[in-house]
Amino acid sequence: MTDELTLQRWAGRLGLAPSPGAGDGAAFTMTENGRSAPVEFERRDAGAWDVSVRIGISSADVARDWAVPEELAQGLDPQFRTPADLFAREVEQIASIFPMVDARLTNQHDAVIVEFVTALFDEGLNHQSFALTLWNLLHAVDEYERVRSLRARQHDATTRLRAELPGGTFDTAPTPPVVATVASSWTPTHTTTRPAQAWQAPDPTSVHTGTLDARLPVQLLERRGEWAHVVCSNGWSAWIDARDLTVS
Repeated sequence: MTDELTLQRWAGRLGLAPSPGAGDGAAFTMTENGRSAPVEFERRDAGAWDVSVRIGISSADVARDWAVPEELAQGLDPQFRTPADLFAREVEQIASIFPMVDARLTNQHDAVIVEFVTALFDEGLNHQSFALTLWNLLHAVDEYERVRSLRARQHDATTRLRAELPGGTFDTAPTPPVVATVASSWTPTHTTTRPAQAWQAPDPTSVHTGTLDARLPVQLLERRGEWAHVVCSNGWSAWIDARDLTVS
């Protein structure tokens, strides 16, 4: 059975340090420079540890940054039309990219607690398998923070544009997707490597039009720097981060 000191030693080699306060042999936390949320280790049973990272986000931020424009809501599945539903879906998609990582959401008063969790099984556990498991967990957290930052920046940019334009409004209607002529000759060239944020134009201040699922086949139409214009099998097109693509 892998003990607390062994896990702490392995985690230390990956840049984590024990949090103030001694563990009790069944639960302890560790921190990493640059991360505000600690990594929590808790003995699940005689054969496994649960390892998790919990991050809070205010319900107001979810409602603001995951709001769906009315002109786009009608085209969405009804279960994904509210900010809370879209937020939960994106968190689950992020976790699905990383092997053995699950996501749990808990509502607490006026906040949502996002918990990414994985398991360490004592049988066959060694330094290498520990490192790979922890790598997946921490990169799931990094991806969540990346998506959260993108959402917040898009909202801030939109707010600034509204304040600068006469009347405080601007056209948010999405451009028509690439249709039949492209869809009929559609050939997948790339696959999304993770949930990809989709935009109306190659500009983070443009309208956010949705999220492409991970491992989704798409056809690359155009590349502009770090932006990629892609079209899906149904003819729907959008601009996404080109780094979210891999050649099929």
